[in-house]
Amino acid sequence: MLATYEFLHATFGEYLTMRLTLRLLADLLPARPAAFSLADGRINDDLAYALLSHAPLSSRQMVRFAGELAQRLPLVDREQLAARLVEVLRVHETRTTDQYPAYRPAPRIRTAARHGLYEANLVLMILVLTRRSSAAQLFPDRVDPVHSWHRHCMLWRSSMDEEQWTDFALTFTTRRTRDGHGRRALSIALREGPVRAPQQVDANWLFGFEEGHDGPVWQRSYWDELWHKMSVTGSTPDSILRLALEPVLDSLGPALTTFVPVGGERATSLAHDLLRLLLDDTSELSDPDLIALYERVVRGLALMPHDWHNFGRVVQALLTAHERDRARLGDTVRERLRSQILSRIDRPY
Repeated sequence: MLATYEFLHATFGEYLTMRLTLRLLADLLPARPAAFSLADGRINDDLAYALLSHAPLSSRQMVRFAGELAQRLPLVDREQLAARLVEVLRVHETRTTDQYPAYRPAPRIRTAARHGLYEANLVLMILVLTRRSSAAQLFPDRVDPVHSWHRHCMLWRSSMDEEQWTDFALTFTTRRTRDGHGRRALSIALREGPVRAPQQVDANWLFGFEEGHDGPVWQRSYWDELWHKMSVTGSTPDSILRLALEPVLDSLGPALTTFVPVGGERATSLAHDLLRLLLDDTSELSDPDLIALYERVVRGLALMPHDWHNFGRVVQALLTAHERDRARLGDTVRERLRSQILSRIDRPY
């Protein structure tokens, strides 16, 4: 198949890079499967590692070129090459040698960063070939592939500067799903179209509970560690989020790690539900949805520690929201909210 391209000077180099990359990776496929072999079966990716471990291949133009070049391959070849790269990704984790030590286009790059960049480029090319994959397919020998995806992402991020990481992260979309046994799974695909709001978080998925279960409220005690860890990493995105969330962390504290399940729906945190009551336009909610939101808040408040020093602030905010929504709330919800508040403070309601 022939194709015609019109290049700017910079993009011509990117096109050649992706053309070479695909040829280089295609050479990793076995020439012919042997019925009997005395070889150790090692995948010789030394040259690929040497060339693809110094910079990410995730600029928008490079990914587009790679996708167009990959589509010229027959489907069966793309599937076989993707499977081979998954195997390369697995065996690379224990790599300790570099057969081309003299090749140093970026002489000051750390060895750990080279490992991260090579892995990131392998995953990118797997997605270029398949368009869609999953954590389980990328890490098939792992007990918890979702956890493995997270740990690898941390390595990839630490191997790139902020601009490189942004390009790389914006190349993908992820979706939290369940496998055939109801366990948490993660779908990963190349992003198409503009950047959109990510999928809403379900605490049931995060903590390994059954989807849509209607169990008791649960709580974790490490809420104060969350912003400390964000402070330690010190990255610009984490610091921007911390700047916006400092009043939330300071005022709501343990509400961040108090989780409220609802039968047939996702589980949310008490902090999430309180902020929805205060910030959302509740007039856009149906009466049943509004009542359900207040009921989740009441259930979450029941688990809050009695020495919570900011409970008074939360009460004031709830009273304000209640006055706004009073006419739409049933007697049961109002009485349960009143009981929760009076159990903590001695004031009229």
